[in-house]
Amino acid sequence: MPNAHRLPALLLAATLCACGSLPARAPVAPPARPSPATPDWLAEAEAALDAGDPLAADRALSRVDPSRLPSEQAIRFQIAQARSLLLEDQPQLAEQALPEPWAIGNRSLAANVESVRADTQARLGLTVTAVSTLVRREALLDTRVQLDQNRDHIWSVLMQAPLDPSIEPQLAKADRITRGWIDLARIIRRSAGAPRPNVLADWRVQYPNHPAELARAQQGPTQAWQSTQWQSSGGPLNRVAVLLPLSGRYAAPASAVREGLFTAWLQSGLPRPSIDVFDTGDSDSSFEQAYREAMYSGADFIIGPLQKEYVARLAGSGSSVPVLALNYLDANQYATGPLYQFGLAPEDEARQAAEQAVSQNQSRAIALVPEGDWGDRVYAAFAERLSQLGGHVAHVRRYSTGQSDFSEQIQDLLALRESQDRHNALRGIIGYSAEFETRPRSDVDFAFVAATPTQARSIRSQFRYFHASELPIYATSIAYDGKRDPSNDLSGLRFCDMPWMLDRSGPWHALRAQIQPSLSPALRSQTRLLALGYDAYKLAEALQAGQLFAGSSIDGASGSLSLDNGNKVSRHLQCAIIHNGGLRMLPAPPAAQPSSTTWP
Repeated sequence: MPNAHRLPALLLAATLCACGSLPARAPVAPPARPSPATPDWLAEAEAALDAGDPLAADRALSRVDPSRLPSEQAIRFQIAQARSLLLEDQPQLAEQALPEPWAIGNRSLAANVESVRADTQARLGLTVTAVSTLVRREALLDTRVQLDQNRDHIWSVLMQAPLDPSIEPQLAKADRITRGWIDLARIIRRSAGAPRPNVLADWRVQYPNHPAELARAQQGPTQAWQSTQWQSSGGPLNRVAVLLPLSGRYAAPASAVREGLFTAWLQSGLPRPSIDVFDTGDSDSSFEQAYREAMYSGADFIIGPLQKEYVARLAGSGSSVPVLALNYLDANQYATGPLYQFGLAPEDEARQAAEQAVSQNQSRAIALVPEGDWGDRVYAAFAERLSQLGGHVAHVRRYSTGQSDFSEQIQDLLALRESQDRHNALRGIIGYSAEFETRPRSDVDFAFVAATPTQARSIRSQFRYFHASELPIYATSIAYDGKRDPSNDLSGLRFCDMPWMLDRSGPWHALRAQIQPSLSPALRSQTRLLALGYDAYKLAEALQAGQLFAGSSIDGASGSLSLDNGNKVSRHLQCAIIHNGGLRMLPAPPAAQPSSTTWP
């Protein structure tokens, strides 16, 4: 199978045709009938793009010399080129390929250009700009149907974009119509699609005769929001397709996820749904083949994929079948269709370490994290949450992979060199060496570290060596391997982890004891991924039955699971301290005590 950047044409054509529950985007107008002198390649490229196949479109477009095209066909070529680049996830190049609308005499073509331009801007994270482009586009439209489609396009952009405070500088400069659209979207999303009547009334007063109000006069904004969402059947799962890399580099973690998933399936009530597992491997072609087979299997729910890059690829497919991906999109990516995101994000643990520390009146931190993307993400989540809670990080140091001696970083974090420098300065003044012992800084309350169990032992002992044994240390869950610590090397280490790992006498402990004898040593070493698979199946059940929605939560093996308005599942964890070789549970901070139901 060829190495493709997007899903095959026939698959995406079938998928896109099935998306009746999603808002329609403003369509690209059909091409004019070619003259006898015009080859068919341009129409073929446009047809391939309509089916979501940029490779076929690129092959068709490569056969043309755009300099020899008449002006309107040249514009069609530019639109097709931009659409292909956008499908290939190159929005910057796509925007550069588009002509300016004022240079186009044909209003229909100019409207098509602006529709694609708005999509490129939305993909680049320029939400306000994208909405403003579509607002201006209405001046190029002639019929009520075209206006309604354009407003559906605006709403689709808003329902998929982050509407956080970072857009405020651009929003302050936007026109009234654009601000009205964004304010309405925020109202709908904050209220999970059920805003109070007085809130909508206030919006109507602020934005009288707004296009959103005119377009939704018959059904109302609440129904408009709901129409962009996949509607659960309210019943049980019938046929589930699971996408996992059971061969290749990720075979071991994928096998653990599958084991956990089937454990949950065996515990589900009768009749159980059928489950088909498709091997995505670790190549583009194997993923596409697996996804195509999953769609052809007649599944009413898809669980997976596991790899981040394939979640990103699936996010643009527009599938009408709900998908619970086992990883998260990047912050600047968004999904079309009912894509839910769930995974064991270390950022959840970092944020809750900050919450736990602040709940103990500890707000000034130092941090020691590994170099690279993983360490950067963990530290950013920790520092951001600590800042939100009124704390700050006084100093951060990074260490290299495989490092075992952290003395240089720890001395720097504890400001021991400054202590030695002060002593040297004093000795120069008094003329002799007074009795001296270096002391760590006193302006921090705790340390945050991200390290493996072996590294955490070294870090903990080196903090003790440098006279900082009383400084509380918070870590991510990778510092804890589930084993007792008879040497007490990790004594005093605090961390937040999933119930699956921390439960010592409850239902999760009983379930672990039940399944562990049948597991291979390789699967036992991937125990947290067993919990991921278990919860993935339970989440699919809850989503299909309509029992999990924005703002609600349910207790799972990997934590208390809650769903936000962006279809992301967050984990609220339990926190513990290693004490006398075992564990002692810490009280949860008030912000981390959601009400929920419990599995199993």
